[in-house]
Amino acid sequence: MFYATSKGLRVVGCSLPPVKAVRLGSLTHDLAATDMVVILEGARAELLTEREIRQEHRALGEQPYCTDIDEPGRVYRSKHTPDIVIVGPGGGWVAVEVELTSKASRRTKAILGGYRLKDDGFVGVLYLVPTERDKARIEKLAEKEWLSAYGVAVKDTPTEIFKALRAVVDKGKNRSF
Repeated sequence: MFYATSKGLRVVGCSLPPVKAVRLGSLTHDLAATDMVVILEGARAELLTEREIRQEHRALGEQPYCTDIDEPGRVYRSKHTPDIVIVGPGGGWVAVEVELTSKASRRTKAILGGYRLKDDGFVGVLYLVPTERDKARIEKLAEKEWLSAYGVAVKDTPTEIFKALRAVVDKGKNRSF
């Protein structure tokens, strides 16, 4: 099963609208993000998925977990929504990005730069990537963007994921996590 019907969502008490269609282009990413939610929920963390974040934005009329991104060559600024948000007991939050395919460096740098400017409880960002090479690439870009509170882990290694998350929280600019 990939998504629930309206009836299934009601049975489990979920207020999200049903998914209208599965996009095959994002299926692998969505499944990897789902795997990360399962791993992170095992740590009893309060999580918000991208769909929950977007629904909250519509309900509140504001976008607290989104970053403004300003990409060179683009005429307008845009918003970026993380794949998952981990909310700490003190209200601080960590963005989780599931990065299975490499975005253009300028796009990744713009997203990292947007996170660097967050000041609303943002603690840091955790990137989950498929290979050690991707890990090194994200680390290099984060350092270029002067983002100190970041972590990168290879997505299929839960121990590494939790170590990277701990590093994000320890380095984070908001101690209310």
